[in-house]
Formats: sequence, C-alpha cells, structure tokens
Amino acid sequence: MDAAADLGAARSPSDGAAAMSNPTQTPPHPGSIVFENRVDGTQQEQRVDQVPADVAFVELDGQPVPVVRVVFSAFGDQRRIESFGVDGRLLSVTVASI
Repeated sequence: MDAAADLGAARSPSDGAAAMSNPTQTPPHPGSIVFENRVDGTQQEQRVDQVPADVAFVELDGQPVPVVRVVFSAFGDQRRIESFGVDGRLLSVTVASI
C-alpha cells in the first residue's frame, strides 16, 4: 500500500488550502515530506508541492504547522496515520478500523 498515494487520493495539491484558517500566515515549508509505510517497509519522499495542503500542514491552535514526516502503520484491523513536524513533534494521529 502506497501511503503517500492513499493520503493524496482524489485530492489535488490545491485542495485543503481553503481549510487553512489564514493562508496568508502559512509558514514556509522545508520542501518535502517523507512518507514511511511500516506495513510494507517502504519509504518515499515527495516535494511539498506534490501533496494537498492539508497533508503538508496541520492546523494547531489556529496556526498551520509544516508536516515533514507521515507514518502509516497497521495493527490488526486498525490503520494509523501519524504526522510529525520539523522538530520531530507528533502533530496529528488519524486512526481507522477496516
């Protein structure tokens, strides 16, 4: 399973830009995001302009924060997506059951 493709499925890089509460104050992004798939052991890096804005940034306390690493993992019937910031801080977790 390609985690980067799954995250960007059916969305264009411009989708999600409106979701940022104040895009004029969006901080600069370091330029790329590493997608780590712990299910199949693969890893790929994508330029930030190739992913939707709502994958490249997470909104915390009303401010967009750049995402530089996304980790996809599976535990039984549960899937988990974790997004991390420049400083390694965990920014968001999405959990789903299949």
